[in-house]
Amino acid sequence: MTSVTVYLYPMDKNLKSVFASIEGGVNHRGLHDLTRPENSLPAIEAAIAENRAFECDLHVSKDGRLFVIHDSDLLRMTGKPGIVEELDSEVIRNGYRYEDGSRVAFFDEVVSANDKGVPMVIELKTHPGTNGLLVEAFHPFIAKIPDQGKSSIISFDRDILRMVREKGSSLPLGWLHYNKTVR
Repeated sequence: MTSVTVYLYPMDKNLKSVFASIEGGVNHRGLHDLTRPENSLPAIEAAIAENRAFECDLHVSKDGRLFVIHDSDLLRMTGKPGIVEELDSEVIRNGYRYEDGSRVAFFDEVVSANDKGVPMVIELKTHPGTNGLLVEAFHPFIAKIPDQGKSSIISFDRDILRMVREKGSSLPLGWLHYNKTVR
């Protein structure tokens, strides 16, 4: 039996109050179900339509575009192998689709879709050698993220969070950490 517990360590003193102020919790990877894949634009639009805070995961493509998808490896969600960080954005955009036919979303589509200003929890996903590219691609979006008082940035990689802070983000940061128990 494997048990995984994920802990969130606030790197900012107000992160706990940010999460406490979000009514109804945070929809992990959007409001997904059997018809709307996790982290897909339809899942995120469904959360926005219901005015529900959502978490989304960001990876950066080889040419510096941000994609909203949980895994670096596209296989689980699209049925086709490929690593986001090793592919150009047009290859991902035109060559990979979810089971429902939707494309892997660009982060700018998610930000644009969030016209209600629903709080976002943005998880930055790192891949060896791409932290600098990820921060550079993410930086222009910091000011565009709606509801700055309730949105936040999280990651399992403390270094990426430090890099985001050094670039001038004032959004609350949270470091994710997990303990794994094997019985």
